[in-house]
Amino acid sequence: MHNKLAHPNVRVQKLKLHSFVLANTADMNYNSSMNISELRSLPPHEKLRIMEAIWEDFDEHLKTAEVTPVVQRLLDERMERIRNKTVEVHDWDKVKLSIGRP
Repeated sequence: MHNKLAHPNVRVQKLKLHSFVLANTADMNYNSSMNISELRSLPPHEKLRIMEAIWEDFDEHLKTAEVTPVVQRLLDERMERIRNKTVEVHDWDKVKLSIGRP
């Protein structure tokens, strides 16, 4: 599956992530040509280590990502509506369970 909205630098990010994962999973049965079905066949502890490496990389990206003024204004407006209680706020876990149910 391809992300049509991917940023032009996504290839560079993937290469950085790939290097990070390989550097941090040297003792694992992971190689640069591993595909999704091979990843699915890994034991849970190895999948978890890869997920942790991906999350750490993503977390670093979020820490350095810039929020545009437009997005910041939108977030501020939404937070203000929550503070003023002019919108209903729902727990995501409950919403997920209710999807597709009358």
